[in-house]
Amino acid sequence: MLRKMEPIWARCARTMASKTVTLVVDGQTLTAPSGALLIDVIRKAKIKVPTLCYNPRNPDSGGACKVCVVEDLARPGVPIMSCRTPVREGMKVDTKSEMILQLRETNRTIALKKHPALKVPKPAKKSEVPADTKKQDIASLAAKYQKGRREYTLPLAIDIADAAGYVGKTAIAAIAEHVGEDPAAVGAVLDRYMFLPREESQAGNTHVFFCTCHNCRMRGAQEAMSRLGQALGKSCTVHTVNWLGVCVNDAPAAMIKRPGRAHVEYLMGMDRIRTLELERQLTLRPENRVRFFPYSRFGAKFASLTAAMPFADIRRNAIASAKSGDEVVDKIMEAGLKGRGGGGFPTYLKWKSVRQARTDRKYVVCNADEGLPSNFKDWWTLSQPHGREAVLTGMAICAKVVGTKKAYLYLRYEYRNLAEEIKAAVKTLKEQTPEFADIDFEVRLGAGTYIAGEETAQFESIEGGQPIPRKNRPWYMYSTESGLFGQPTVINNVETFANVPYILSHDISQINEVGLPKLIGIVGDGVKQPLMLECSLADLTMEKILAEIGVPTKDVQAAEVGGATEPLTTDWKRRISFDKNCLSPVGSVVLFGPNRDLNQVYRDKLQFMSDEGCKQCVPCREGSSLMCRGLEQLARSGEKIDEKFFREVAFAAGKCGLCGHGKALGPLMVEAMERAGRKKAK
Repeated sequence: MLRKMEPIWARCARTMASKTVTLVVDGQTLTAPSGALLIDVIRKAKIKVPTLCYNPRNPDSGGACKVCVVEDLARPGVPIMSCRTPVREGMKVDTKSEMILQLRETNRTIALKKHPALKVPKPAKKSEVPADTKKQDIASLAAKYQKGRREYTLPLAIDIADAAGYVGKTAIAAIAEHVGEDPAAVGAVLDRYMFLPREESQAGNTHVFFCTCHNCRMRGAQEAMSRLGQALGKSCTVHTVNWLGVCVNDAPAAMIKRPGRAHVEYLMGMDRIRTLELERQLTLRPENRVRFFPYSRFGAKFASLTAAMPFADIRRNAIASAKSGDEVVDKIMEAGLKGRGGGGFPTYLKWKSVRQARTDRKYVVCNADEGLPSNFKDWWTLSQPHGREAVLTGMAICAKVVGTKKAYLYLRYEYRNLAEEIKAAVKTLKEQTPEFADIDFEVRLGAGTYIAGEETAQFESIEGGQPIPRKNRPWYMYSTESGLFGQPTVINNVETFANVPYILSHDISQINEVGLPKLIGIVGDGVKQPLMLECSLADLTMEKILAEIGVPTKDVQAAEVGGATEPLTTDWKRRISFDKNCLSPVGSVVLFGPNRDLNQVYRDKLQFMSDEGCKQCVPCREGSSLMCRGLEQLARSGEKIDEKFFREVAFAAGKCGLCGHGKALGPLMVEAMERAGRKKAK
């Protein structure tokens, strides 16, 4: 029976317990067993470090309150959780710096709700999930999944929801028995996913999900919800979601899930919604209205993703040039390929590290969980035959380089209708390329949670756990050492893998001359149809983007660059450069015209941050909720808010966030507050 693997860092800590290391805490030299938790070592030395959630008798406790933070002097200004960090040789720690004391006080205040702004009415008590009105028979559905494998928890639950429209108590018990887990644990996993209803709905098991992204709001989402809500009455259950992705083709949009169908349907555009003839207007595959916009500055020299050469020739050239794994890694390094999912980590370092790992169990994962509102480049890539071929070829080359035969493509639920086309492309790839015939590709569906796009949360989702970031991994331990199932793993974005065959099939001199192509999706005011701009990261600015797509700067009040987590750009004189040092905000641009209420835009952004967080970190969970309430209060009544405390909360959220979501919250909160203050001053 395959069980969840113990993380490598935990095994190392256990096996090295007999060794000792020397570290310095507040100038005091200490000796401790290698792998011991920093907080235990500090407390043994009689140095006071407070905590609210850590219990030394429970190794899974801690990591939530962020009251035990200390400063690792190897990375000045960066707090670390002493309750989750093993000691290591030469470590130097400061427990009393001004920043640390401020963070502790703010995090303690947030956790204990000691500030008036944090005191809110208790929500109404949730009623218990009623007993199933009928027993769900899952035996036939479970038969295709190997028994005792926790990793099949989510695929089996999706199959059940497809068949019945919900996953009830009897089904959860049956899933638990099949995968070898406790029913409560399975229920906790399924609670994290939006598209797995836990009970049979009195309004019917057909579910309608309205998109409330910027683009849909600009094009009448509120009217659409009102019209459809009245027309549908009690025949279905209505929800809102932050981002459908496909809605860029014709907004506003809704996704419909009906029981008995292993697919979703889409209702696209106000014209179709106004007819209210739903059966005639639903579609399985929205028309791709995205206009591809190749960047003109390099002309014919630019190595376009839509090259005139047939992809079969590109793949053949790429394979021919990949004489050895080391040569592939070297060429990717020379090309300067970095992660296109937001992190900007050098791709060759991931591949090289996993290639050198001394284990037979390794994995390749393609992250296609494009849940950040306004980003649609991955959907655009996977919805086209040459895009799917490029991504799968890149994954296969990676698998060969690092030495594995197992590759996962994690596809977000909203794009699930692409799954069969991806599987067909896998079959074609294996038939046409014997070198890749032994690679086991598996498409895994998510089930509607944005945070599963974070790499460790995605590993947990595939493994059958809750799709939330891992809090028990030291900051210096990467997925290339302990990733999926605790083994060395390469995880890259869709666009990153798509670049690989093009890099290998071109001369490195040509690539270095013009730079690698980068995809940026553009929607918003002044953009009649969605654009996919292919550009170079070298010396690109917002000014140049607007000139390229023909939108005058006078018609744009602000732009959102990178997605809902990023503050708005409003100062056109400050050139926003997308260079090699600034990869994180590259992926999407939303333009806001002069008549848009930017304070409402910020409230929507912070509501997204509050809705979609994993709820593990106190500063992020409470801070986002606090800021949403504060801005609503300011907008509704003009009532003054405690600006000093709000700034402290923003600082704590930005510094202490477990993942990129929390770290992005701090700057977003500050900018939202300052903009609201400027409007009030006027």
